[in-house]
Amino acid sequence: IKNALEKYGNQGAIKVYEEAKLDIGRPSATILRPLITDLTSLRYRDSEAMLDQALKLLSDLDREDALPSDSEGKRGDDIVVYNLLLRSLATSTNTEKYFPIALDLLDEMRRRNVAMDSMSTSTIAVMLIRSASTFEEAEEAYELIAHNGKNFLDAKGYVAVFNAVCDLEI
Repeated sequence: IKNALEKYGNQGAIKVYEEAKLDIGRPSATILRPLITDLTSLRYRDSEAMLDQALKLLSDLDREDALPSDSEGKRGDDIVVYNLLLRSLATSTNTEKYFPIALDLLDEMRRRNVAMDSMSTSTIAVMLIRSASTFEEAEEAYELIAHNGKNFLDAKGYVAVFNAVCDLEI
């Protein structure tokens, strides 16, 4: 897939992927990661079509398997794929469309025991803050995230949350 991306671009790579999918069945996050990385890159920031295409690819992912409950709950490519999608959903201007999808992804991460890391935590905090209609709601959203689990915010996350609060037009 990575080679197809370099040679044919994302639409050509998707065609290669669709053909390969017939042989491999349900793909892993490792296979989908290069395509989703490309479709959610900053050059397509304002493209709902590319984001929708990335979400469609996610629907192919073998998402039924969960990590054992005694596991740390973090998978390399899985968390990267979820983070890429969550970041794109959070930066979309169409929050009415994408906010429920982001919540569904979070629920899926919980069900599959894929732990949120600082990137997914800050992405969700920013999305919740951007959806707030008052500063009090924004603070409540922040507090919900701040007291939810062991992976909170890193330095970049704090900056993103601070910028989200400052950008509120209330």
